[in-house]
Amino acid sequence: MHTGHKYEFRVRAENLAGLGEPSNSTKETEIREPIIGEKPRFIQELEPITVVSGRSVTLTARVKGDPTPEFRWSRNDHPITADDHVKLEVSGETVKLIIAEVAPSDAGTYELVAENGLGSIECTARMTVHCM
Repeated sequence: MHTGHKYEFRVRAENLAGLGEPSNSTKETEIREPIIGEKPRFIQELEPITVVSGRSVTLTARVKGDPTPEFRWSRNDHPITADDHVKLEVSGETVKLIIAEVAPSDAGTYELVAENGLGSIECTARMTVHCM
């Protein structure tokens, strides 16, 4: 078999009574290089937080994985991208979402997904915002 090629497989049983009929073919399977490493795992998950409007807040998690995972953030099931209001940082195993001035509209359930070729994990935390 060759990496990058696609194959279908069938099996036949054989015993003292003889050779059985072949099975139906499998779906096409592409041969790939094995991925060596470990799927992502949390060393520290996100924690629920309460913050006063106008203050800064940092959501922090620590994640291990090899190869290094890719990270996606969302709030209330809507993707978050870095902008003037929100910073997303990754330094080694530490992943942060930083909001310099929290607004009431920032309240909700935050989700962090960490994914590499060996798997994905997720954790969530609720952020409550109190007005001054």
